[in-house]
Amino acid sequence: MRTALKNSWCIGTMILIVCICCRTQDVLAQTRRVDSLIAALELAKSDSLRVACLCAIAEEYKKFSPDSALFYAKQAEGLAQRMGDIYFTIQLLNLQGHITRDKGAYADAILTYKRALSLCDSAKQVKEKAKLFNNLAIVYSRQGNYPQALDAHFQSLKIKEELGDSLGMTNSLANIGLIYKKQAQYSDALKMYAIALQKFKALNDDVGTAAVLNNIGAIYRIQGNYDSARVYYEASLEVERRIGKKSGIENPPDIATALVNLADVYASQNKLNLARKAAEEAFRLFQRVNDQSGLITATRMLGIIASKEQKSKKAISYLERSIEIAISLGEPEELRESYLALAEVYERTGDFANAFAAYKNYHALYDTLLNLEKAKTVNALKTQFETEKKEKEIVLLKQEKELQALALSREELLRNSFIGISVLALALALTAFRAFRIKQRSEQMLQEKNQVLDNALRTAEEQRKIAQEQRQIAEEANRIKTELLAIAAHDLKNPLQSISGFAELSRENLQSLKAELSSALQARVTLVESFLMRIYSSSQRMGELIKNLLETAVLEANKITLNKDYADLSSLVNLVVSDFEVQAQRKQQRLEVQTGPDCKAQIDTSRIREVIENLITNAIKYSPEGKTIRIRCKRQDSTNAMHAAQPSILIAVQDEGQGLTEDDKGKLFKKFQRLSARPTGGESSTGLGLWICKQIVELHGGRIWAESAGKNMGTTVFVELPAAPVVQSKYSATLQ
Repeated sequence: MRTALKNSWCIGTMILIVCICCRTQDVLAQTRRVDSLIAALELAKSDSLRVACLCAIAEEYKKFSPDSALFYAKQAEGLAQRMGDIYFTIQLLNLQGHITRDKGAYADAILTYKRALSLCDSAKQVKEKAKLFNNLAIVYSRQGNYPQALDAHFQSLKIKEELGDSLGMTNSLANIGLIYKKQAQYSDALKMYAIALQKFKALNDDVGTAAVLNNIGAIYRIQGNYDSARVYYEASLEVERRIGKKSGIENPPDIATALVNLADVYASQNKLNLARKAAEEAFRLFQRVNDQSGLITATRMLGIIASKEQKSKKAISYLERSIEIAISLGEPEELRESYLALAEVYERTGDFANAFAAYKNYHALYDTLLNLEKAKTVNALKTQFETEKKEKEIVLLKQEKELQALALSREELLRNSFIGISVLALALALTAFRAFRIKQRSEQMLQEKNQVLDNALRTAEEQRKIAQEQRQIAEEANRIKTELLAIAAHDLKNPLQSISGFAELSRENLQSLKAELSSALQARVTLVESFLMRIYSSSQRMGELIKNLLETAVLEANKITLNKDYADLSSLVNLVVSDFEVQAQRKQQRLEVQTGPDCKAQIDTSRIREVIENLITNAIKYSPEGKTIRIRCKRQDSTNAMHAAQPSILIAVQDEGQGLTEDDKGKLFKKFQRLSARPTGGESSTGLGLWICKQIVELHGGRIWAESAGKNMGTTVFVELPAAPVVQSKYSATLQ
């Protein structure tokens, strides 16, 4: 068997040489890509473009020449540092860490990653910091330094939580579970995997879900809990098949791996038919993609299943094939497992010679692997020692540089202090001189400003006195004007009434004599009648003007007294409207009245009647012939601007006249204002009526306003007065 083993190793070496030759073709293609990148580097004109080219060259060399990759990555890093581009420097240090890690130079990789981490703190590159902690954890895990690996993974997890990186957090949890599994801390591993599985499912990440399901199944398989292992392996297989359908690959390699794991569990539970079907399907899938490493596992599993089925020859054939592939690939761990399975088959069949030889090869490989594990441990300790030594050297170098910098800074401080003191003394002298000059100028300016201010105050006081005197004169003149106006109006009132009365009386007498006179005299009488009619109309207009002037004088002097009593405004409106029927008919106009119930208010009836008469007069006066004038009176309980939540009586007079412009609305309730609208029947206007209405309404605690859509769109004038409360009769319910 020893000779067979040596021959197998020779065959494996030959296969390796063939693989190297094939690999050489790939290297040549990669070399051509590197040459084109180097040509681009020579043509690059900016530092940022040179850094990008150097980085791309390093990435290409990383695939086949780590030393060259490291050389170009360091050149790029130096250029990025000179540019002051910290982010690019961190990326290049991370690349150097990957290269040294893949070379197995773990100490250098750790130092490189830590350098990048220190830059992340100063540049606030939190996301990159999380990646670097994850890379550190990978290096520590490869060293077998699991406590350090866990610490780095937890640091990465904490940062990802702060960033809200859900997928990154989930990957970190799965990585922590893997470290616990390697330490045989299975309960902690299962807790981490359970959390990661829930999060991967929430994120719809099938790849992560399948990997975690498979790892949970592996832990239960190690613990001998085959039922649970089978459940998780089957779930992992289902997800892998779903991934294959989504990606368009009918049977990806990960399905084959899941099938082998499932076949192992089925075999352990003696479900041999299921185990054989799973192993055969895995064998076919590995064979289809020419995965030789996978074929070792699938072939060995078929041999173990055949042995359990008492098919010894088939089992030996499968296991010998597994050993051949393992020898050709140079995989001692897989070879060791296959020899152990073969020895068990030979022992079961009673072929103790071959069983002994297989056991011997198994133990020889065990010793080899043990030596490799020891060498790995020694290398890990050596790496840790070198890392600590380099870290101490770096600390010492930093301290030495700090001391040198401190000495230089002390000398520079003394020199700068002397210069600074001198400059400060000179500055203080200049400042003191400048302050003295500024003070002198300020005092002079202050005196000038005080003089100007005194003059301005005296002038303002004089102007205030003049204005006060002028206001007193104006008020006195206004008072005298009002009194004179009242006296003049009062003195004119009686003569005008006499003129009006005699004119009306003369006209009536002439009409009674007209029938007794001849036709010639009747014509003259008619002419005299027209003159008397004009005298009567003019005296009436003059009387109206005098009345308004007297009322204006009373209102301005605040001498008006309201004789308030409760009155029904609906009845008052109907009464006033009936008085104007004849006047409206002269212009072929129609008056429409709409009144509501409960319209009682405490008012001076004569004054409010005057307001209503004025509004209807204006509506008739400014509306063309044949139009309709609408008068409404109703009680309303809605909130108004003047009396919150108090009921009110609303009177509205709407015409179809000439409407109001915006300018008219501003002048409507002022004294002696002329609007754009003109009376349509030649009537006159004093310009005082609406002002008087406003004063009367406001004395009643009400308000008056007008609304119009615009010129030739009509006008509606509203009067709102506080309503009297409605007295509820005890029989009201019965009456209703």
